[in-house]
Amino acid sequence: MKKELYSKNNGEEERNKNIQPFNGEPSSVHNYIKKLANYDALTDLPNRTFFMKYLSRTMQQIKRDEVFGVILFDLDGFRYINDALGHSHGDQLIREVAYRLKSHLEGIDMIARMGGDEFILLIQEKKSGNVIECLAEKILRIFDDPFVFEEGIGIYTTASIGISRYPLDGKEAETLIKKADLAMYQAKKLGKNNYCFFESTGENFIKNKLDLINDLAKAIHNEEFELYYQPKIDVKTMSLVGMEALIRWNHPKLGTIHPNQFIPLAEKTGQIVKIDQWVLKNACMQNKQWQKENYTPMAISINISAINLNHAQLVEKVEGVLEETGLAPGYLELEITESTIIHNIDYASRMIRELQKLGVKISMDDFGTGYASISNIKKIHLDTVKIDKDFIMDLHKDTANKAIVATMISMANTLGVNVIAEGVEEKSQLEFLKKVNCDQVQGYLFSKPLSGKLFKERWLVKQS
Repeated sequence: MKKELYSKNNGEEERNKNIQPFNGEPSSVHNYIKKLANYDALTDLPNRTFFMKYLSRTMQQIKRDEVFGVILFDLDGFRYINDALGHSHGDQLIREVAYRLKSHLEGIDMIARMGGDEFILLIQEKKSGNVIECLAEKILRIFDDPFVFEEGIGIYTTASIGISRYPLDGKEAETLIKKADLAMYQAKKLGKNNYCFFESTGENFIKNKLDLINDLAKAIHNEEFELYYQPKIDVKTMSLVGMEALIRWNHPKLGTIHPNQFIPLAEKTGQIVKIDQWVLKNACMQNKQWQKENYTPMAISINISAINLNHAQLVEKVEGVLEETGLAPGYLELEITESTIIHNIDYASRMIRELQKLGVKISMDDFGTGYASISNIKKIHLDTVKIDKDFIMDLHKDTANKAIVATMISMANTLGVNVIAEGVEEKSQLEFLKKVNCDQVQGYLFSKPLSGKLFKERWLVKQS
C-alpha cells in the first residue's frame, strides 16, 4: 500500500507545513479553504471527502496480492447521550474519541471522521497475522475507561464495528464502505460492543428489512400479533402481584419474531403508534376478562414508546380504552423508558401527571441506563422504577454492580417509589435483592413470558 498519499505521521507533517493560521493573505486563504474541504473541524481528522479520495487512489495503486481492510464504527447509544447531556457534551465526546484513536492506534494508514458519531479507518493486512481483527479489538478496548468531562461527569459508551476487505468484498470505494456499514449493523444486531466482518449473506439485510416493514403494515389487520405475559413477584411474600404484557409477532413465513427485531423498525416508520394502541386495548381486555372470571385482580403493565408519549392524544386514547374495556385505571401500568422521559423532562412530566390523574400507574423502565438524576425522579413523581436487567445479570460476581443496585433501591425507597428488578435468573440474585429491600422481581427464575392460556393455568389458577 502506498504510504505517500497519507499516513498518520507524514500526513500530519504535510498538513502542518502547508496550512498556516488564517491571516487574510491569498496563500493563507487558499490553505484555509483546503483545510475546510478536507478536514473535520471538530476533531481535526480527515473528513469523508479526503477519505474517499485516498481510498480510491489507494485502490488504483495497490499491488495485485495486497489486501487492506475498511473499518467503520459508530458509538452505541450516542443519540441518548446527546439527548441527556446536550450537544456540547456530545461534541466533546466525539473529540475525546478522536484523541484516543490517534493516541492508542499505531500503523494505521488513515483515521477519518465520516460525520456524526461515525469514524472510519484504513489498514493494510499482512500476509501473516490478523492485523485487521487485532485493530478491531484495540478499538473496542479504547472504550473500556469512561470519558470524563470538566464537570466530573463520567460517560461509558461502546462501539459497534463493521469491516470489509479489499479485494474480497469489492473493488470500488463506495462498495467497500457500504459493505462495512452493513457489517456494522450486523454487529449492533448481535448485541453491540463487538465487530463483524462483512459476509455475503449480509447483502440481503436491507432487502429483508424492507420486507419486514411492509409486512408490519399488514400484521395488525391479519391478526398476527399475540400478547405474552410475565409474572411480577413480591419479594417478601413470593406471591404474584402483577404481570407485564409483551408483544410477539407470529409471522406467517418467518415464525415467531421477537420485539427486539421489529419494534425498532416500527418506531422508525411510525407504525409503533398503531402497535402500541393494539397492545393497550388487548392487554386491558385480557385483564378485565380474567377479573370477570374471578381471578385475583392485579395490575397489568405495558410498554409505551417515545413516539406515543409525545403524542398529543395519548391521554385521551388511554381513557378511551379504559372506558371501552371496563378496566379500572388502577389496574393499568404504563412503562416508559428512562431515556424517553429525560429527552424532554418537562413535557414528559406534564403528560405523566395527566395519566396519573386518570388513576393509571407510571413506571420508569430500564432505570439506570439513561442518566436520570434524583431531581428528575422527584419531579416526575413515578409510581415504580424498574432496574435494568444488565445491572442484575452480574450481581453474583460484580461488586460494583451490587453497590450500584443497592444505591438505586435505597434512593427509590427514600422517595417512596416502588422498585422492581427485571432479569432475575439466579437464586443468589434474588437473595441479594431481598437484603437491599427490593420490592418486586421478575425473570426466568420464576417464569419466562407465557401465552395467555399458559399464564392463566400456571399462575392465576394457583393464586386464586
